[in-house]
Amino acid sequence: DKFNNMKEEDSNAALFETHEQLEWIESRKRFYRKRLFKGLVQLEELGQLRRSLYFWHTGKNFERAVMTCIVLNTVVMGMKVFPNEDFPSLRGSDLEGYNSILSKVNMACAVVFTLEAM
Repeated sequence: DKFNNMKEEDSNAALFETHEQLEWIESRKRFYRKRLFKGLVQLEELGQLRRSLYFWHTGKNFERAVMTCIVLNTVVMGMKVFPNEDFPSLRGSDLEGYNSILSKVNMACAVVFTLEAM
């Protein structure tokens, strides 16, 4: 059969990819081998505050805090209650206080998301 003949002729050749596709695959592999895509060069020339902020922002604790805020923000968005007959205990000032707390937690998460984007 023709497939086995092609395979035997050149065992290193890709049978289903073109030359351009193989080059693209290799370039992606080389790209993803890098640990930092946009690392800082000459970090020692920066001020102490910028260096400290850089290490804090790229650290594992900051990443965990962002993930915690994402989960917390998702829970807070799910806790939003619109006044209706199903929740008679949440009316008037109680509902305003409840919504105020949710709004403040949501704003704190937005601050963390903004710091992450910097």
